[in-house]
Amino acid sequence: MKSWSRVLCGLLAVLGPLAAAASLQPGVAKGANLLVVTLDTTRPDRLGAYGDQRAETPNFDALAAQGLKYTEAVTVAPITLVAHSSLFTGTYPTTHGVRHNAEYKLSPEASTLAELLAGAGYETAAFVSAFVLDARYGLDQGFARYDDRVDTARGAGFPAGTSERNAQKVTDAALTWLAERDAAARRPFFAWVHYFDAHAPYSPPEPFATRFAGRLYDGELAFVDSQLGRLLAGLHERGLATRTVVLVVGDHGESLGEHGESTHSVFVYDSTARVPFVLRVPGVAPAVVSDRLVSLVDVVPTLVDLLGVKDGAAREGLSLASGRRDGSRSVYLESLVPYLDFGWAPLHALRRLGEKYIAAPRPEYYDLAADPVEARNLVPAKGPQPASAERLARSVEALLQKSQPLASAAVAPDADARARVEALGYLGGAGPAAGTPGALPDPKDQIQLSEAIIDANARLASGKPAAALALLEPQLRVSPRDRSLLQALAKAYLRTNRLADAERVLRTFREIRPKADTSLLLAQILILDGRLDEAARILDEAERLDGKHGGVLIARGDLLARQGRTGEARVAYERAQKLDPYRAAGMAGARLAALRTGPTPPPPSPVPTP
Repeated sequence: MKSWSRVLCGLLAVLGPLAAAASLQPGVAKGANLLVVTLDTTRPDRLGAYGDQRAETPNFDALAAQGLKYTEAVTVAPITLVAHSSLFTGTYPTTHGVRHNAEYKLSPEASTLAELLAGAGYETAAFVSAFVLDARYGLDQGFARYDDRVDTARGAGFPAGTSERNAQKVTDAALTWLAERDAAARRPFFAWVHYFDAHAPYSPPEPFATRFAGRLYDGELAFVDSQLGRLLAGLHERGLATRTVVLVVGDHGESLGEHGESTHSVFVYDSTARVPFVLRVPGVAPAVVSDRLVSLVDVVPTLVDLLGVKDGAAREGLSLASGRRDGSRSVYLESLVPYLDFGWAPLHALRRLGEKYIAAPRPEYYDLAADPVEARNLVPAKGPQPASAERLARSVEALLQKSQPLASAAVAPDADARARVEALGYLGGAGPAAGTPGALPDPKDQIQLSEAIIDANARLASGKPAAALALLEPQLRVSPRDRSLLQALAKAYLRTNRLADAERVLRTFREIRPKADTSLLLAQILILDGRLDEAARILDEAERLDGKHGGVLIARGDLLARQGRTGEARVAYERAQKLDPYRAAGMAGARLAALRTGPTPPPPSPVPTP
C-alpha cells in the first residue's frame, strides 16, 4: 500500500505542473506581447529540434522544447514576399493576389495582423532584412515602425547591391527598439523580426564560416540561431519573456540540389514547401509535438485567437487554438515563378497529411508516408490517375476558378527595385512570350535551364563572362526563344565583346516582346557601332517601357555626346543620377566628370542593367 502511495505521489509530482498549465485555447494569452520571427529559406530538417544531429541551433531547439513544435507545417509558395503576404493576412495567394517578388504589392484593402493588433492597442514594429520585403510592397500596413534598412553589398556570388543586412544588425535594431519603447504606457507590443541569412549565396560570418567549411548553409543557420538567442535573451532581461507569445516560423525551405533545383522558387516539393513552426505561449504546457497539417495561412487566426483579439475579416486559415483537427484537410501551395520568369507552366498543388498532388503538364501525385522525398510519381504516363489524385486535381481546379487574376496586385517595378531583386538571386520576371503557342513547358523538363542562368549570372557578377557563356550557349539549343536565357546571353556576349552575337539574341528577344533592359542593351551596341539614328529609335522604345531607368538615360546621354550635343548629354546624365541613384549615380557621375575635362565626349561603356 505504501509503495502505491509513493507511486501516486510521484505521478502527481510529474503531472502537477502540466495540470496547472493551460492548453492551447482561445484567449489563453489575452493581453500578452507577441514576437514573430520569420526564418527565410530554412529547411526544418537542418535544425536540431527537427532531428539534425549535426545542427548547431541550441536556441531554436530550446524554444521548441519550451513550446509547441509542428512537424507538418508548409508554406503557400517558395518565395519570400508571397509567403509573408499569406503569413500576415491568413489568405492564400489566389486571394491576396501577390504572386512574385518585386512585381506585386499587397493591396491596402488586405487586412493584416499588424493592422488588427494596432487597432487593439498594440505597439507595432517590424525589422526586416531583405529588399524583397521593402515597405513599397505593402507589408508595412499596420506597423508604427517598419525598419527596412538594408545594406547595399554582400561580397561575391551575386552583383553588388544585394540589399540585405545580416541577422546581427537586425537583432541590434530590434533590441534597441525594445529598450526604447515606452514600457510605462503598459501597452502590449507586436514585433516582427525577419532573418534572411540562409538565402543563397551562403556566406556566414566568422567563426561560422570556418567552423562550417563545406557546410555553409548550416553555418548560416547556426549564425541566425545565435542571433535568435540574443533576441530571446533580450526579452528575458527586460522581464518580458513570461508575458510574450513567441512564434518562430520559416517562410519556405531550400532544395539544396533535390529534384535538380539548387535553391528555391521553381518547385513545390517538400524540400522547399516544409517549414519550421514553433510556438511558445506563456502558461501553456511545453514540449508538445504535433503532426497536424499546418499552413502559413493559419498564423493570423491562431495568434488573434490566443491573444483574445476580435477579428471580423475573412481568413482562409484555421486557428490551432480551436481544438479542431481535420485529418482530411488540404492546404494549397503554388509557384508562379516558372510562368512569370521563364514562360513555363505554373505549378499549383494541394498538400494533405501523407499525400500531395501537383497540377503540371505532367501531373504528379506522391504518397508522402511511403515516399517522403517525392521520388516516385504515382500518376502514370498513360491511363487514368489514381482516384485520390483525381479528387485532389478537381479540388485544385475549383480553387483556381475563384483565384484573383494574375494582374490584380501587380506593380511595375522601377529600375531600383528590379536591380536590387535580381541582386538577391531572383531573375526579374522575363515572363512568357506574348501569344505563346501550344502547351507551356513542364518545369520538370526545364530546371537545368533555370540552374544554368542562375549560375551564369553569378559568374558574370564575379567577372567571368567566358565561363558564363560556356553554361548558357548549350541551353540555347534546348530553348531558343526563352527570354531569360536570351537576356543573360546578351550580357555575356557584351562582356566578351561579341557584339554581333549580342545583337542577334537581343533582336530575337525584341521579336518576342520588347523590354526596357534588352532594348537598352541593343541601343548600346548600335551606339558603339555608330548606327545612331536606329539607336535613338530603340532608346525611345526603352524609355516608353520604363521612363525612370537610369541605364536608358545614361545611354541617351552617350548618344547625345556622340552627336556633339554635350549640353543635352549633361542633362540626361543628371536625370539618371536623380531618378535612379541606386545603379546610375556612379556611372553618370563619371560621364559628367569626363564632359568637364574637355570637348571630347566620353566613350560609350557598359551601362547599368539589372
